[in-house]
Amino acid sequence: MHRAFMHIRRLGSVLLLHGKCPVHMGLAATVLLLCAAFAVGLPKGSTSGQRFCLRSLQMGKLEMELAFDVEPDAASHAQNVPSIGVDEGGLCAPGYSTASPKYAASDIIVSMATTVVRVRAMAQVWALWMHGPHANGVRCFVSLHVSESVHMQEVEGLLAHHNLSCSVRFLRYKYEHRALWSMAQLLDYNSSWYIFADDDTFFFMDNLLRTLSSLDASASVFYGSISEDAKQVEKHGRFAYGGAGVIFGQSAFLKTAWSVPSCFHKYGDLFGWDEMISRCAFDQNITFSRLDHLHQLDLESDVTGLFESGYIDRNVVSIHHFGSYYDLFPGAEVNAVDAITHISRALSLLPPALRFQRVAWVSPHSNHTVLLTLGYSLTEYSNHVSRERLQCSEATWKPAAFMGCTRPRDHAKQSWFIQSAAEFAGGYTLIYISRSAGNVQVTLQLHQS
Repeated sequence: MHRAFMHIRRLGSVLLLHGKCPVHMGLAATVLLLCAAFAVGLPKGSTSGQRFCLRSLQMGKLEMELAFDVEPDAASHAQNVPSIGVDEGGLCAPGYSTASPKYAASDIIVSMATTVVRVRAMAQVWALWMHGPHANGVRCFVSLHVSESVHMQEVEGLLAHHNLSCSVRFLRYKYEHRALWSMAQLLDYNSSWYIFADDDTFFFMDNLLRTLSSLDASASVFYGSISEDAKQVEKHGRFAYGGAGVIFGQSAFLKTAWSVPSCFHKYGDLFGWDEMISRCAFDQNITFSRLDHLHQLDLESDVTGLFESGYIDRNVVSIHHFGSYYDLFPGAEVNAVDAITHISRALSLLPPALRFQRVAWVSPHSNHTVLLTLGYSLTEYSNHVSRERLQCSEATWKPAAFMGCTRPRDHAKQSWFIQSAAEFAGGYTLIYISRSAGNVQVTLQLHQS
């Protein structure tokens, strides 16, 4: 029989699990999440790919060890093995398909309107996703106001320093209009896909390529997402919100770009460049299609509750305002660029099937729920949070009409945030940091086939 067992050295108690549900022993009866599915499972729509089986999970700081006695080749029995995760999949479930995507990064050009000050701040961050997995050959187009042309040498030097393949243009238009007129400038560039985004949008290139491979670049369709804040959508309407990324295949792009001069006069007074571009596309009978996993994130302050909710998962294509509109590591005294770097490097090292995947358990000592989000955080809540409630986002941000399930904020929780990751034969070691509670080392033992 497949079985899993958990040692909690803090109390010296042991919980043995058999079959589908736990056999409770003493104080370990408070562990309520053990029949949930572990996070390294099969993404929706996937049918093949590498398999990852969790063998063990150890945490020195919390004096806790989870070990699983699972036959690595018994995938057909995975659904019968008890586990402690809260996301989709089993202990031995396929990861992402290893098939090559239809498009390469060189088939994409990303356009951003920005300023010299922002280039100084963001070039290092752009390098993280432009040099990430499968990003080789991606091009970018950077537009600045003509008044900043005196800084051309500095801008080009910064981009070259970070080895970014970016063209730079200085245009006479203000920011919102400059983003629109960049479409006309891009008529000089041949590409299968044209993407328009803000300068604080972070892309996951492998997932972007996987998404584009399912789309038709010749279709009269453009793609994007809307805000998670219902008030923003009520105020501005439904179109492709720019922070999440506005995606045009070649055919739709050409039709829209040639219309920029006329639609600029028609829509130049609108609030944002993304609505201008969307209205221009609509006028050319190009329809808008909303894509999952593009995240606008118009939420302020602390968004840990969203990143720990499973809303942003291993399929993530883009994250807007990454480190600029909200604090990624609240209370940790880590600046935004360092926080983004820690997250990006950890997620780049982990297999795609493990990014942002969650494992949860309940401490038999305190009945508090502990949640591990791979590549982001480790959180011990001040109370017991049920498996069902963990599917909702903890409302940690400033008041907003979030279009999703929420639960109250836990002001007394203790959080650790990712600092580093390392790979060893058979698994990964992740270091999570906290200013007030020291560091936690998490060791994952995996089987891959």
